[in-house]
Amino acid sequence: MNALNRSLHLRAVVALVIAASAHAAHATDPNLLQNGTFDASVGGAGWTNVGTGGAGYVSHPDAANSATSGSYEVTNSTGRSACFRVVPNAAFSFGATYSGENLFGATSDGGMTCYAYASSDCSGSAQTLGHIDMPYSDPWVSLVFNGNLPATAGSGNCELSDTTTFIPTYKASTYFDNVFFDSTAAAPVPVKLDGYLSGNWYDTDQAGHGFQLEFTAQNNTLLAIWYVYAPSGGAQNWIFAQGTFDPTQNTVTIPAVLLGNGAFPPMFNPANVTRTPWGTLTFAFSDCNHATVSWSSTLPDYGTGSLPLNRLSHIEGTVCPQ
Repeated sequence: MNALNRSLHLRAVVALVIAASAHAAHATDPNLLQNGTFDASVGGAGWTNVGTGGAGYVSHPDAANSATSGSYEVTNSTGRSACFRVVPNAAFSFGATYSGENLFGATSDGGMTCYAYASSDCSGSAQTLGHIDMPYSDPWVSLVFNGNLPATAGSGNCELSDTTTFIPTYKASTYFDNVFFDSTAAAPVPVKLDGYLSGNWYDTDQAGHGFQLEFTAQNNTLLAIWYVYAPSGGAQNWIFAQGTFDPTQNTVTIPAVLLGNGAFPPMFNPANVTRTPWGTLTFAFSDCNHATVSWSSTLPDYGTGSLPLNRLSHIEGTVCPQ
């Protein structure tokens, strides 16, 4: 065994030794990595190939031989996770289950490295939190690394890598599954009203009606349209609301009107459209993808109430600051 192989073997043994103590953290702390199990329904979402080789989701193999899940294949390249927020000084553990490949003598050695950043969005200088060497192995092997986040940490990400020892024509891959970074979840960043909240929103338990929201730069005006139905059922209602919002807040209340009496073009006549004062709509956002709408109507049968809202779509080019 040469010096390099001895080093790889020693680091793997150290990771295996601490795996038992890290298991408790993995069982109780949330996995801050997006899509660490590579379910077939989401594929490689949350991971990006940042190397010069190949990296991406494959439906087979899977560490548990599941037909509804796959793994992340890396071939002489690096796959990077989405950025996640972290709590300074918090304990963490990260790791993965991996399996190597041997193609006619071409073998693969993998690795996992996680980083911390002082910023909240993984910008700026990275500080290495730890690295796990994953020398070629078949079958699957699970390795774990433990540590504590720096006092200045605000965000983090992880990378999965593969270095292929290859012979002409053949290149081997490393497959990763059940990847995790376990630590205390950071508190949600308070959302401020702005254009990135524009889009379509609805209650997932009441698909079939919902809101179109547009936060504009024109005098901080919010336009909201509720595509819904009459209280008696059957007829469609078009409730339109418009008002100003405070960009330092996460809640806004705007007056609404009930539009009616129009006709389909070419019979449409704007003079016939009625705008009946309806009441108010209040939107409160807990993060970039979740909100609550509350209403108070002055019209009979509409009354008051509230609904949870989830984002259905967003405007291209807008980015949530979280």
